[in-house]
Amino acid sequence: MTSGDYVVIMEFRPGVTAVDHAEAAGLVRTARDEGAIVHLLAGAVDRTTFFEAVRSTFPLDPPLSSSHVWDALEDSLWEGLLQTGHRTQVIVWPDASAFQTAAPNDYATAIQVLTAVSQALADREATVGNPVTLSIFVTAHGT
Repeated sequence: MTSGDYVVIMEFRPGVTAVDHAEAAGLVRTARDEGAIVHLLAGAVDRTTFFEAVRSTFPLDPPLSSSHVWDALEDSLWEGLLQTGHRTQVIVWPDASAFQTAAPNDYATAIQVLTAVSQALADREATVGNPVTLSIFVTAHGT
């Protein structure tokens, strides 16, 4: 991507970062331009809809059949994202504030799960020498 006389290079890093809506849109364009796989997580306003959004957005291994076990979600998401073979992945959660407002405790747990997955995917030992950079951007207050 070019801006004036210099090239702008976005360095994606593991973890969760709060951004505003305009930044999120720019991050999607930049990530795609740089060859990253982009996952848009939308429609989650509570625990049940979060699990539904995860099931419809991400590759999961093994597939999730319930919306009750956060540990199962974490394991399934980790393995599914690892198996894609893409070494740079970005999750953009553009409407996270709705979940954060409606169900703050479940929202906090969802953020913890996403953070844990991002950290585990970055671990060379856990990924047998094939780490994945998973950057997560949410538009929410106080993330």
